[in-house]
Amino acid sequence: DALASRLVEVGSTIHFTGLGGDELFGYIPGLLRALAESAGRGDPAIKRFRQLHRWPRMATARALASARTPADELTIALGRLRLPVGDGPEESLSWYPRVTLPPWASQHGESLVRSALEERISAGIAPLDEDRGRHQMLESLHFQGLVLRQINQAYQCSGVAWRAPFLAARVVDAAMTLRVEQRFGASTAKPLLAAATAPFMPHEYFTRNGKGEYSYEIYSQFAGMRE
Repeated sequence: DALASRLVEVGSTIHFTGLGGDELFGYIPGLLRALAESAGRGDPAIKRFRQLHRWPRMATARALASARTPADELTIALGRLRLPVGDGPEESLSWYPRVTLPPWASQHGESLVRSALEERISAGIAPLDEDRGRHQMLESLHFQGLVLRQINQAYQCSGVAWRAPFLAARVVDAAMTLRVEQRFGASTAKPLLAAATAPFMPHEYFTRNGKGEYSYEIYSQFAGMRE
């Protein structure tokens, strides 16, 4: 609410967001499977990703070699509804985020979820793409689109419209045609995005090692500089 009111005060009617940028140009875990198939499981990008997330070597290899189908994963999820979801390679390289219930969920709630999953498995479930990485990208983009729609619905009376250029159909179609090898850089987090926007953006944006600083201290420092 505060951000929307500030935008209106200065006459801004459109607020751009970066929704979809990570999905199209960042490190989607599912892309590692395609990278392993094309470049081998010893590819440096896979090693960097594994070390970044502290994944054990053997567990990563098993996840990369997994032949589970979406139905297989939902069937396994049925037996793990009360277990917390981890952040290891098995979960990250799966077709779908594993279904899990919060501790406060009732037995009746669990039975409803279980029935829904069993019905979905019986009816058959197909991924959005046969490639697991592309499926993860499309699934996440769909979620980001829902988020953008909800934001616009919530603030439609504020006078500010929210836009996400990375979710535009032409941008998505173009990004989806790229080979997986083109999505990983040795030193740049998003080499494709950097190359596409370099002519229009400050060079410093492409030499940083992270996404930025968001702590209270840095905002306080900026406020002091403005004063």
